[in-house]
Amino acid sequence: MLGCRISVKHYNVIIQIDRLNIEVNQTQSEALFFANEVYHTSGPVEHVVLNQQMGLKPHLPLPPEKLLLSINEQTGFIMEQTEHVGSKEAFGKSLWKSAKYLDRIGNAAKQFDPEQKIATAPEWKKISEMSLAAEKLLEIKKNPVMDDNAKSTAALKIVNEIGINGVAEYQKRVLELNVILNQQIRMIPKE
Repeated sequence: MLGCRISVKHYNVIIQIDRLNIEVNQTQSEALFFANEVYHTSGPVEHVVLNQQMGLKPHLPLPPEKLLLSINEQTGFIMEQTEHVGSKEAFGKSLWKSAKYLDRIGNAAKQFDPEQKIATAPEWKKISEMSLAAEKLLEIKKNPVMDDNAKSTAALKIVNEIGINGVAEYQKRVLELNVILNQQIRMIPKE
């Protein structure tokens, strides 16, 4: 605030906001300490926990940087879920088990570029293809009639339809998606 003159009242409001931000960050840190799938930054907490899982209304507006943090952490969870897959059946299971992370990446992409004007058409094709696969995989995950083997077989079919024939190819596509989104978000002009 160099060269700015503000009233004592406004200064006190700024101090209050700063204190509340510190309190929120401290509370988040304490809560995350006990969480099952720990987020390491505030971006995915606000994007996933507050806006999606808790259904905060109206949604907390998130700047592109926060969405980027969420995209990166969701990518990490996918890599972890698929890292030690030894068989085709295990790969199928890892697909539907990690579908929520892929879906969250697609959700973040749509939030930072809702009119699809930042990313190029071929990039949006890749984003859309993976987002659609995530939606289908989530349907499988939530299907109460299918057993795990049937879910795994159905999940493998979904990714085969988009040219993914194994865990290495899947991880490669997820990482490509991450790179596209990182590049696009970093190109958004700062306000």
